[in-house]
Parts: sequence; structure tokens; C-alpha cells
Amino acid sequence: MPVLEERITRAHQGDMEEREQLILDNIPLVWSMVARFHYANRDKEELFQIGMVGLMQAVDRFDVSFGVQFSTYAVPLIMGEIRRFLRDDAPVKITRSVLENHKKIRQLLEEQGDMPVEEIVNRLGITMEEVILAMECDKPVESIYEPVYDSGESQVLLVDQLEQQEKPVEEQVMEKELIQQAFSTLDVKEKKMIRLRFYENKTQSQVGEMLQMTQVQVSRMEKKILQKMRSGIQEIPCK
Repeated sequence: MPVLEERITRAHQGDMEEREQLILDNIPLVWSMVARFHYANRDKEELFQIGMVGLMQAVDRFDVSFGVQFSTYAVPLIMGEIRRFLRDDAPVKITRSVLENHKKIRQLLEEQGDMPVEEIVNRLGITMEEVILAMECDKPVESIYEPVYDSGESQVLLVDQLEQQEKPVEEQVMEKELIQQAFSTLDVKEKKMIRLRFYENKTQSQVGEMLQMTQVQVSRMEKKILQKMRSGIQEIPCK
């Protein structure tokens, strides 16, 4: 069998049979990524089809000059497609009955003013659970990366308060690869700030002294850098 470089070159030059064979050879990689989303209440075959889009992108865009194994390059693209699908496919579904109850409650409160939940139950003839569910349905979904504490010097995210479980080695490698790719989009000063803050655990004031900046300037720049890295990770599958 030709080496990977030769196969990739042939596929990129228009050899559709080679391209198809490369895709078929790596189908197990897609299934292994689908298994990572066992918590998602979605059909595995559906996620597999989405993951295949990422695999085909990897075959079409992989360059041997990247200096990484094909699987290392393909995994972020496959995972990115699946994550985008789950994110964009309305993960929170609200039934028609809940929406109707929400409309009735809102109209009642607009006409009569605030009232105890028990009175709403009596007025509308629905259960306490239905009232509470309807009243809560329009509240925004919080991101696990939403800050729950921010002193300026340090920040605690919601995800930090969740129970931490050891991740499989493959997922740790994939996340490291994503971070490295996002890190590569930063300039020299931005990279230095990230190293100081998150690898050397310096406070914003300490970083400010080292970079001749105020703590407020460091805080603002840090937020912009993290947003830039997040955007970079989200855009990786589309490169």
C-alpha cells in the first residue's frame, strides 16, 4: 500500500477512488469520536454522518507538511462538526403545551399583577409543576464557562465548580491539540500573557508589573485573548 503522503497527493490530484478509500480506512476514527458524545440524546448514526463531514474535510485539506499524523489533524475537525451540530440544533426543546401555559401565565400576570404560584394554579387549573416549568422556560441557558466569581485578580467559572472526572487519554490529546492550534494564532505579547497567567499562575497585578501595564489593562487584554482563542478553536474545522 502506498505511504500516506502518496495517497493524499493522489487524492488531492483528483483520484476519487483513492479519496474514497482514505475515507473508508478512517471510518473507525469517526465512530470513536461519536462514542465521546454518549451523553447526547441523539441517534449515534446521525452523529456518525455529521462526523463523516469532518473526516472528508480532513482528507481534502490535510497537508503532509503539517508534521502531524493524519488522525491528529482529523480528530479536531470531526469533533468540531459534531459539536457544532449539537450546539446549533436547538439543544433545549420546549413543548407546545409549556409554551401555551407560559403565554397564559404571562397574560394573567399582566392583567392581575404579581400573585403567588398557588393562586396561578387555581386560576388556570393546571398543576404546580406545570406552572413552575412554564415560568422557568424563558430563562436563558447558562454556559458552563460563565464566570460565577470575578475579583479582577482571579476568576472562577461555573465549570470549575462541577465535579471533575478524569478524561480518556485520547480526549486529553485532542484538547491539547486544539489549545495548541488556538495558541498559535496569538502574537508574542499575547502568548506571554497566557503563559504568565495560566501556566505560571501569576496574578493580573503581577503580570501588569512584568508587562508594564495596569491591572485593568491586563484584565481587558486577557478577556480579549481568551475570546480570540475560543473563536480560533471554533473556526478550526472551517479552515
